[in-house]
Amino acid sequence: MKEILIHTSGSLGDILVLFPIMAGIRKQNPDARITLLNKHDTFFSASPLELSRQAGYVDDIKITKRWSLRLMKLFSFLPGLGRKKYDQVYWLIRDSRTLSNKIRREKAFFQRLSKSSVLGMTSLLKFDDKNQYFPRVGELLLERINTNNPNPIKPGTHLFPLTKEDLGEARKYIHGLGLPEDCIPFAACIGGKKPVCHWPLEKYEVLLNKIIAETNAVPVFIGGPFDRDNIQFLMQKLPAGRTFYASELASDLRKTIGLLSQMSFYLGNDTGTMHLAASAGLQCIVMMPSHNFKGLWNPLGEGHFILQCEPELECSCCREATCPLGTPAKCMNAIEPERVFKAVLSILR
Repeated sequence: MKEILIHTSGSLGDILVLFPIMAGIRKQNPDARITLLNKHDTFFSASPLELSRQAGYVDDIKITKRWSLRLMKLFSFLPGLGRKKYDQVYWLIRDSRTLSNKIRREKAFFQRLSKSSVLGMTSLLKFDDKNQYFPRVGELLLERINTNNPNPIKPGTHLFPLTKEDLGEARKYIHGLGLPEDCIPFAACIGGKKPVCHWPLEKYEVLLNKIIAETNAVPVFIGGPFDRDNIQFLMQKLPAGRTFYASELASDLRKTIGLLSQMSFYLGNDTGTMHLAASAGLQCIVMMPSHNFKGLWNPLGEGHFILQCEPELECSCCREATCPLGTPAKCMNAIEPERVFKAVLSILR
């Protein structure tokens, strides 16, 4: 049986943008045994690695902490240890800032894991103009794979393969929320692990009150324990009976994708939930910070509204997780609710 190894160090959003690549590898090798190597734990239902297995893209998951990966690299140099060799190794690096360092440190190790001297990804793309619009990270990785692969991977679907049972469970959950019959529910995500990606709560308050007052759309908040206080704070500022919180789904990503598939659109920050929404087929309205290359982490799919600071600030593309100028980030604070509301109307119409 053909053995394939896919390695990536990413977490939720990073894994989701690789789904088309994983789907392409699986489509080319339907009978192969595919192993995903990653540093994140799988022993809970919210693991994005578990999603890749549930989707059928991989068969096995191997977890390596930083110290264990170093040991693997060390022992790979010693002969006679019977280390496993894979027919193909896809080495998916997505961080442009440290890409050259990672290749220098890890290329020899992953080549020793492969029966072939050619890896799935070895070429570099330079990021030398911060004002240039870049392809999405998944498309960049696909281009790098195709550069060195005699059998190029074609882009696959970015949609998560939900079953009829998944959709039935999602509809049942929505019914339990008690939404008004005449409403159009949309997913609202105000959280995220990077402070630079947070749009101010007071702007969310203005925007959501305007949406509820002038349309029949209602927000269904999605977020984990770290977002709960902010969500509850906002719900107190919004009309009763017109806001809802799907708090129980925070620990199950598959159920969250099922719920998102029943929403009309996604509205919120640049975070992992945004990529979940894209994998559910939603159009996304995203308040996107300017700390990174334009377009690099845009959600997969078409028809999204990516709202960023206009005109660009001198500090754009700072690559910082927390804005050095304070919180909220200057580039996020420059995005006004009226501009976001116009995007909402465009989708509702």
